[in-house]
Amino acid sequence: MAYEASVAKRICKHLPDSIIKKMFGGLSFMIQGNMALGLMRNELMIRVASKQYQDMLGRPCVKVMDWSGRPMKGFIVVIEEDYADDADLLIWLQRGLDYALSLPAK
Repeated sequence: MAYEASVAKRICKHLPDSIIKKMFGGLSFMIQGNMALGLMRNELMIRVASKQYQDMLGRPCVKVMDWSGRPMKGFIVVIEEDYADDADLLIWLQRGLDYALSLPAK
Protein backbone atom coordinates (compact mmCIF):
# COMPACT_ATOMS: atom_id res chain seq x y z
CA MET A 1 0.00 0.00 0.00
CA ALA A 2 1.11 3.54 -0.54
CA TYR A 3 0.21 6.97 0.76
CA GLU A 4 -1.01 10.12 -0.93
CA ALA A 5 1.98 12.50 -1.08
CA SER A 6 -0.17 15.64 -1.14
CA VAL A 7 -1.87 14.63 2.11
CA ALA A 8 1.51 13.78 3.68
CA LYS A 9 2.75 17.28 2.82
CA ARG A 10 -0.31 18.84 4.45
CA ILE A 11 0.27 16.82 7.61
CA CYS A 12 3.99 17.67 7.70
CA LYS A 13 3.16 21.36 7.41
CA HIS A 14 1.17 21.14 10.65
CA LEU A 15 3.44 18.66 12.49
CA PRO A 16 6.97 19.92 11.83
CA ASP A 17 8.35 18.34 15.02
CA SER A 18 7.02 14.86 14.36
CA ILE A 19 9.22 11.96 13.37
CA ILE A 20 7.97 10.19 10.28
CA LYS A 21 8.37 6.43 9.93
CA LYS A 22 7.30 4.17 7.14
CA MET A 23 4.91 1.69 8.68
CA PHE A 24 2.08 -0.54 7.48
CA GLY A 25 3.01 0.42 3.92
CA GLY A 26 2.18 4.04 4.70
CA LEU A 27 3.51 6.74 7.00
CA SER A 28 3.34 7.03 10.76
CA PHE A 29 3.81 10.30 12.61
CA MET A 30 5.51 9.92 15.98
CA ILE A 31 5.51 12.41 18.84
CA GLN A 32 7.87 11.83 21.79
CA GLY A 33 8.35 8.27 20.54
CA ASN A 34 4.63 7.47 20.45
CA MET A 35 2.53 7.03 17.35
CA ALA A 36 -0.05 9.80 17.01
CA LEU A 37 -1.43 9.13 13.56
CA GLY A 38 -0.74 7.52 10.24
CA LEU A 39 -1.52 7.88 6.59
CA MET A 40 -2.43 4.99 4.31
CA ARG A 41 -3.45 5.87 0.77
CA ASN A 42 -5.57 8.94 1.44
CA GLU A 43 -7.01 7.79 4.76
CA LEU A 44 -5.90 9.12 8.12
CA MET A 45 -5.34 6.65 10.91
CA ILE A 46 -5.81 8.51 14.19
CA ARG A 47 -4.91 7.09 17.58
CA VAL A 48 -7.56 7.93 20.18
CA ALA A 49 -8.17 7.18 23.83
CA SER A 50 -10.31 4.13 24.50
CA LYS A 51 -13.02 6.30 26.09
CA GLN A 52 -13.33 8.27 22.81
CA TYR A 53 -13.15 5.27 20.49
CA GLN A 54 -16.86 4.39 20.30
CA ASP A 55 -17.91 8.04 20.06
CA MET A 56 -15.53 8.60 17.14
CA LEU A 57 -16.88 5.53 15.34
CA GLY A 58 -20.35 7.09 15.44
CA ARG A 59 -19.24 9.82 13.04
CA PRO A 60 -20.20 9.38 9.36
CA CYS A 61 -16.65 9.64 7.91
CA VAL A 62 -14.96 7.44 10.51
CA LYS A 63 -14.52 3.69 10.45
CA VAL A 64 -12.69 0.94 12.29
CA MET A 65 -9.04 0.52 11.39
CA ASP A 66 -8.97 -2.87 9.71
CA TRP A 67 -6.33 -2.82 6.98
CA SER A 68 -4.90 -6.21 7.89
CA GLY A 69 -8.09 -8.15 8.56
CA ARG A 70 -7.70 -7.60 12.30
CA PRO A 71 -9.46 -4.51 13.69
CA MET A 72 -7.24 -2.43 15.95
CA LYS A 73 -9.01 -0.83 18.90
CA GLY A 74 -7.79 2.62 19.74
CA PHE A 75 -7.19 3.48 16.10
CA ILE A 76 -9.80 4.99 13.80
CA VAL A 77 -9.71 5.71 10.09
CA VAL A 78 -10.94 9.04 8.75
CA ILE A 79 -11.80 9.26 5.08
CA GLU A 80 -10.59 12.19 3.03
CA GLU A 81 -13.87 14.05 2.72
CA ASP A 82 -13.79 14.70 6.48
CA TYR A 83 -10.42 16.45 6.39
CA ALA A 84 -10.64 18.14 2.99
CA ASP A 85 -9.83 21.59 4.34
CA ASP A 86 -7.00 22.48 6.71
CA ALA A 87 -9.29 23.46 9.57
CA ASP A 88 -10.82 19.96 9.63
CA LEU A 89 -7.41 18.32 9.17
CA LEU A 90 -6.09 20.23 12.20
CA ILE A 91 -8.96 18.96 14.35
CA TRP A 92 -8.10 15.34 13.49
CA LEU A 93 -4.36 15.87 13.90
CA GLN A 94 -4.95 17.40 17.32
CA ARG A 95 -6.88 14.32 18.44
CA GLY A 96 -3.93 12.10 17.58
CA LEU A 97 -1.45 14.52 19.15
CA ASP A 98 -3.46 14.78 22.36
CA TYR A 99 -3.42 11.02 22.76
CA ALA A 100 0.28 10.62 21.96
CA LEU A 101 1.21 13.43 24.35
CA SER A 102 -0.82 11.78 27.13
CA LEU A 103 1.56 8.81 27.04
CA PRO A 104 4.99 8.65 28.67
CA ALA A 105 7.76 9.62 26.25
CA LYS A 106 9.79 6.72 24.86
